[in-house]
Amino acid sequence: MVDSPFRAMEPDEDDGPKVGTARNMLGVRLGELDKRSPRDANGMVLAGPGRGGPSVNVNDWRKMPAPIKPKAFGGHNSLNVLFIALASRLEPARLALGEVHPTTRHACVEAADECPISEFQARIASTRPAWSQAPPPRTLLGSGALQARTGT
Repeated sequence: MVDSPFRAMEPDEDDGPKVGTARNMLGVRLGELDKRSPRDANGMVLAGPGRGGPSVNVNDWRKMPAPIKPKAFGGHNSLNVLFIALASRLEPARLALGEVHPTTRHACVEAADECPISEFQARIASTRPAWSQAPPPRTLLGSGALQARTGT
């Protein structure tokens, strides 16, 4: 099975994800990387494998935290919509999924090799065409849990 990362992001005017450094945009928040990443000789933060990046839920949007999850998917966030990409579409940008937590299905989109943070941001932004809006599930169960109809 090909991994599919889900990310809740604010849509832009053309319905693609907005690119930027906020939590709900296609990009990375610099504060988190600043804390755990080495720097080059000029003091520039270096991204790379195992150093983090934009959070995603892999293959299971239902595990996404409620404050981030869009309302149409049973969450609390009215601004975000859910976007999905195939992990293989990240590879040409020299990005990769980091380790996937077995319970929460959380992972980060990370730089596949060491690079300055500005390059990492550009790599992430270049994947914008790979992200498409996921359709909301059709069935809302009484407990607030959501389940997509699969026909089985």
